[in-house]
Amino acid sequence: MTDSLFSSLETLSEDLKINETDPNEGISDTEVYRLQTEILKHSKLVEDYLNSSKSNEKSKHLASLKYLFSLFKSELSVNLTLRKLLLDSRNNHSQVIDDTNNFMSTLSGMGVGEIHDFETIIKIVKSLIKQVDRSEQANYKIAKKLKRIKVIEDNFTSKEAEMQLQIAQLNSENDRLKHQYESLKDQYNLLQMNQYKFQNVNTQNPYSPQLQAEIEKLRNTYNTVDTERQKIINDNLNFQKKNEELNQEISSLNSKLNQVNQTSKIMSEQINKSENEIKNLRDQLLKSETSKSDIIAENAGLKQKIEILQAENQKLSVEALNKKEIPEITKIVETTNNEQLINEIANLKSMISAQKQNPTDQNQNLVLISRMKASIKELQDKINDQDKTIKEKDKLIEEKTMKFNELQNSHNNYVKSMSNIKNEIKNTKKQLLDSKSKSSNKIKLLKAKYEELIKTLNQQNESKINAIKSECDKEINKIKKEYQEREDNNRNMLNDALQSQISQKELIERELRFRVESLESENRTLRDQSRKLSYALEQEEKELARLQVIHSKNSQIDCEEFPFNQRIERRVKRKGVYRRKEIYTYPEFDEEESY
Repeated sequence: MTDSLFSSLETLSEDLKINETDPNEGISDTEVYRLQTEILKHSKLVEDYLNSSKSNEKSKHLASLKYLFSLFKSELSVNLTLRKLLLDSRNNHSQVIDDTNNFMSTLSGMGVGEIHDFETIIKIVKSLIKQVDRSEQANYKIAKKLKRIKVIEDNFTSKEAEMQLQIAQLNSENDRLKHQYESLKDQYNLLQMNQYKFQNVNTQNPYSPQLQAEIEKLRNTYNTVDTERQKIINDNLNFQKKNEELNQEISSLNSKLNQVNQTSKIMSEQINKSENEIKNLRDQLLKSETSKSDIIAENAGLKQKIEILQAENQKLSVEALNKKEIPEITKIVETTNNEQLINEIANLKSMISAQKQNPTDQNQNLVLISRMKASIKELQDKINDQDKTIKEKDKLIEEKTMKFNELQNSHNNYVKSMSNIKNEIKNTKKQLLDSKSKSSNKIKLLKAKYEELIKTLNQQNESKINAIKSECDKEINKIKKEYQEREDNNRNMLNDALQSQISQKELIERELRFRVESLESENRTLRDQSRKLSYALEQEEKELARLQVIHSKNSQIDCEEFPFNQRIERRVKRKGVYRRKEIYTYPEFDEEESY
């Protein structure tokens, strides 16, 4: 029985991770193992004593002692199995804590911030989802604004075409009135010539009273025609002034249209620049994420190196720290009552005094310790530099987001300016329509006067008027032909320009659609990543809850069934998270009472 227990104790000592005693931790696993070995040795002696006792000797004390010894062995075997289970659960718990700490350190190394709880991780995931939603909303708003800009541009082109048609109509009417004015001028010259002839005839030959009456009638008609001609000239001058004013307004509108086109071009260039900056920002973010992953990997390697160096440093600094451990050992001597522990502490003191006599080894150890500390400081400086670079990249990303917001504000201002320009165009249109109506009314009046004059002149000089009409018709036909040719040329030019603009706008639409599709694909990838992260976090939370339940059950079993009196708790800080570690010790055991 004792042999099997001793072998199980050896296997348990192999499974144990033997740590050196710290002054803050209390009794370590090695001391527990020593106590167990001593108990087994003494139990072996008791078993040998019981086996060596004669079978003839029958006494109540011996039988009770054998019974108690069998109970002791069964309790010891149960104790060993419980000890194994406790060590396994503690190792599993430490592994889970290390995994969670590594996970939190990797997330904090990605530039998110220091993470110590799962609540912060959930908040970060929620913030990422909110950022994705905001980016989608921004893309949707940009698409809406682009559609509005397209509609405005289409309306603007249609209105521009209407304005050009109206301008052409006004120019044609102006030309027609000019031709009418020239024809009236020619008729006036002819009348002057006739008057001059009549005057010469009157001076040369005296007329009869009938002829003189007719001449006076002609003079009166001439005077009336002259007054009406002057009125027509004044009206024509006023019409020319108004036409010039309309031309000036049209030129101002064209200049405004050119300014609007220039501003639209500038805004389109700014939008393209902003989109390029967004692409560059995304590329930089991807590069920063890759560099962060590389830095995290380097940090992990450096941390492993640091842990290795710290382990070597601990091994080398044992001799140097023995001086500091002497007062701590005296404290342990004062608190403990076990004679075996006191003997072991005395042996440690003798070992320390023997090491003091060898100063060369201590100096070498101190040199090695100083070197190891220097290398550890260098590695820590590298890690701090990498953290600084990550913070600088985060600042750059924030500045670029501010630039993007400024571009959005400028785009909103551009939309407002476009609305103001629309209102101005509407007002000018109204003014043009009013002026057109006024000019049409005046033209009607002029037409009526002109018809009356033609009637009077036709009665007197029908033949001359017909000849003049034929000549005017010929000239009008020529002018119409030239005007039609000009209109055809202008229409062809406008159609070519419109087709080129339509093709350019179609290309821009395709590019914008491609960009929108790329943004939607990126948003989908970000959503998938966030969902995966949330799913992984939920699984890890479930595993942690399951492990905590197992740990609580094991702790309850230890508290209820483990036959120990003392319970020592320690809290160890590893990587920013406190871990609770429980060590159970045997009760005080005196040789005189047991044997």
